[in-house]
Amino acid sequence: MGQDVILADDRVAALVSDGSAGTAGTPSANVNTIQGVSGGTPIPATLTSQGYSSRQTLTRCSDTNIYAAGDVIGIGTGAGTTTPGSGVMTFPIGPTAGGVVAILDSLLEIDVTAVPSGMTSFTFHAYSAAPAAPLVDNAAWVLADADRATYLGPIALGAPVDVGGTLFVAQSSINKAIKLTTANLYGYLVTDGAFTPASATVKALTLVSVGL
Repeated sequence: MGQDVILADDRVAALVSDGSAGTAGTPSANVNTIQGVSGGTPIPATLTSQGYSSRQTLTRCSDTNIYAAGDVIGIGTGAGTTTPGSGVMTFPIGPTAGGVVAILDSLLEIDVTAVPSGMTSFTFHAYSAAPAAPLVDNAAWVLADADRATYLGPIALGAPVDVGGTLFVAQSSINKAIKLTTANLYGYLVTDGAFTPASATVKALTLVSVGL
C-alpha cells in the first residue's frame, strides 16, 4: 500500500516555479500536484533531443599489402589508386554549433565475400577536430602530441562476420558521451589484428548519435 508523504518546507519550495515557497500542505499556486499536496497546477516538462546518423566509406589501395595490428585503414590515391591516402573519416553527427552527443550504435560493413585470414576486430579512434597531421593507409595509429586536446578516445566496433557475400558487425548501446566543437566527429578506422586485405576493398562505417 502507498502512503501520502508531506514534504518538508524546503522540499516543497524546490517545486515552486516562480521562486516563492509555500508552507508544507499549503502550496503556492504554481506548485506541481504531488502526493500529499493538492491544489497546485501541474507544470508539464518538455524534453527534446535530436538524433543523427552518418555513413562514410573508404576504398583502400589497389594492392594487398599486409596490415599490422594497430594500422590505420585509409584510402588509395594517385594513378591506379596505389598510393596510400588519408585515413581520416568525418561524420556529421552533431548540432551545427557543436555540443554534447552520445554515440549509440555503430555498423561496420566490409565489401568482401569472406573474412580475410588474420582479420579480427576494429576500433574507431575519435577526435573532436581533424587530426593535425593525418595518418595514411597502412600507417601505425599513434596519438600525436598535437592531437591530445581533441582526442575523444576509442570506440570498439567488434569483429566482422560473413553474412553472405559481405562482412558486417553491429554494436548497440555504446552510450559514449562526447563533446563536439562543430557538427563533425573525426577519426580513424584501425585494425586490431594483422591481416592481408583484398585489393581496393570498400569499408563503410555508420555511426548513430543523439544530442544530450
